[in-house]
Amino acid sequence: MPEIDVKEFEERLHSRECSEAIREIVSHLRKAAELAGPVSWRAHSTPNGGWGITGKREEKVFCSLDPKPRAQHVCVCIRGADEGVLADAGTVHKRRNDWPWTDIKDMRGARLLELEMR
Repeated sequence: MPEIDVKEFEERLHSRECSEAIREIVSHLRKAAELAGPVSWRAHSTPNGGWGITGKREEKVFCSLDPKPRAQHVCVCIRGADEGVLADAGTVHKRRNDWPWTDIKDMRGARLLELEMR
């Protein structure tokens, strides 16, 4: 995925494109990840217009947060997360040969993922 500047990610997240709910979910999950220790964030975009941010800890990717403004949710991937917790938090999309992604639509779902982010 092509890398974009984290500032560009922040500008897009805080634009009229995204709802307050999406901003709150992303902010909450980033804070939860940072409570466990230092995180290096890298923003990305895709050719079809998708965009998001990926967290690394000790040079290993552990999560990705992809806002989906049109669908009004944040698509979240937390590597190694408990799939039962993911299912309780939102709609899970299993990807062949990859970690599952979960659509988080509200703060209830974001709060359920707090421990998985750590």
